[in-house]
Amino acid sequence: MRRVAFSPYLLAVALTPVFLQTGTPLSCVSGDTTLMEFALIVDGEDQIGDFDSGQPNYAVSLPWGSAEALVHAIPTDPQARVFVDVVRDDERVRYQDGAVGGGDITVPLAQGSTNTLEVRVIPPGAAYGVYGVDIQVGGPACTEQGLRDAIAAGGTQVFDCDTPIVTSSLISISNDVKLDGQGTLVVSGDNDHSVFRVSYATVELRGMTITEGAPYPLAQGTAVFVYGGDLTLVDSTLSDNYRGAMGSNSATLTVWNSVITRNTDAYGGGGIALYGSSLTISDSIVSDNTSEWYAGIGIGNEPDGPPSTATIIRTLVTGNETTVGGAAGIGVPSDTDNSATIIDSTISYNRSVQSDGGIRVGGEVTVVGSTIVGNEAAFNSGGLGTGLHGTLYLINSTVSANHAAGSGGGLGLVPGSSAFVVNTTFTDNTASGGTQLSSFGTLDIASSLVVGDCSFLGPVPVVTNTVEGIPTGNPFVSTCLGSVVAWDTDVGLGPLQDNGGPSETHALLAGSVAIDVIPEAECVDADGEPLSTDQRGFQRDTMCDAGAFEVQP
Repeated sequence: MRRVAFSPYLLAVALTPVFLQTGTPLSCVSGDTTLMEFALIVDGEDQIGDFDSGQPNYAVSLPWGSAEALVHAIPTDPQARVFVDVVRDDERVRYQDGAVGGGDITVPLAQGSTNTLEVRVIPPGAAYGVYGVDIQVGGPACTEQGLRDAIAAGGTQVFDCDTPIVTSSLISISNDVKLDGQGTLVVSGDNDHSVFRVSYATVELRGMTITEGAPYPLAQGTAVFVYGGDLTLVDSTLSDNYRGAMGSNSATLTVWNSVITRNTDAYGGGGIALYGSSLTISDSIVSDNTSEWYAGIGIGNEPDGPPSTATIIRTLVTGNETTVGGAAGIGVPSDTDNSATIIDSTISYNRSVQSDGGIRVGGEVTVVGSTIVGNEAAFNSGGLGTGLHGTLYLINSTVSANHAAGSGGGLGLVPGSSAFVVNTTFTDNTASGGTQLSSFGTLDIASSLVVGDCSFLGPVPVVTNTVEGIPTGNPFVSTCLGSVVAWDTDVGLGPLQDNGGPSETHALLAGSVAIDVIPEAECVDADGEPLSTDQRGFQRDTMCDAGAFEVQP
């Protein structure tokens, strides 16, 4: 059987490359040795397509894990006999033995090896023609070269690897490709170099672990760096990389159901570092990363470059720590146009050796339905802190048990910044050198519950709708409408726990002074729109409860 090269023109329909190479039908003796109909059917789909016996060269692809194929072979001469053999590992197995007029036959396919399908047409004149199909069922080779070849081929590439691929140098990706590791693929930079660099391409990395990346040879040496492209990370882990896990410049990043953990960086963004890029991360964990600044997620831009935007949904940012500066959990640099929206997430137990343990608010940051708990700052602003010209919108959220060595254990504002706080619960936040709320900027707080030390407002009793007794001479501007402010901690507040919804909350206990105290007209968000649900997503009553939790009927 003579094999001939081919130029593929049939679009691949699934995952694993399959090469169909047909020999030129022989007709040197009387009788027609061609096929009139030829199809290779897998999962109900013909993988060959428009068969033409005069154009015998095709390229197709089979779905990953295909266990069998239906061979449909009808000879042009109805009296011709059709034989179907499969050759694998130098062993030939016959599945159709000379059926007159051909027909359909099912053949099994061996995973991870080449299955050579031979269809022989023998007319009454005894000459024969052969159609051959080489079918590789299984992913690319589990080697560095196999990985590089899969990337070069593009399309969807599925790996079935039970041993790590340790790379010898950085792998550059400049064409569109989807790499699916099925949860078992591990790619290592061998603590010597970055692992992947994506440039102006659309890439998906799925079901893999990327580890042991180091900064060489890139100045921007994160394990995965994206420049001018789109990267989607799904069901994957980035761990134990030196100089950060993921970085980008002028790129779009999407992260879903992934873990970014135990990465370190000498500068900023141990977990994720954005420069003039956009990020959407959901249902993920960013934990235990360290860097000089912005240990968990850093949202910045190059000087005079475009701003970054981040949307963080149902994500846990926890245990991250800075070694020189601030913003241990999520950081937006001061006096910038960068922005972040944080929804239904938990920012917990991050530690800053400077200020802003949980979240730094430079640019504009919106926090909705989220819990900020247990964060620490060696200076000011344990839970959240603003930077110069920063604007914070804090809605339907819980700020609990954060600590600052200076002031602003829960929330701290610097001059030139502002915060708009709606239906948020502050409790158990401490500050060794000040109070749980500290504002040298503009603070508007409405329909919220502040329990414990709120001395910047003065030692006032529980108040509904209007805060009175603000001491004169405070170096901040404060507007507190529709709030319950409690100097006494005995307001009927339960412990922080799972009360339903995506993040933990403090429930209002029976008889709490915060129940049904906010008139409907004042139960609104920062834009004045009705606030219909609490932090958990549960319906609010016409008379709202103060803070993040709404007691249900």
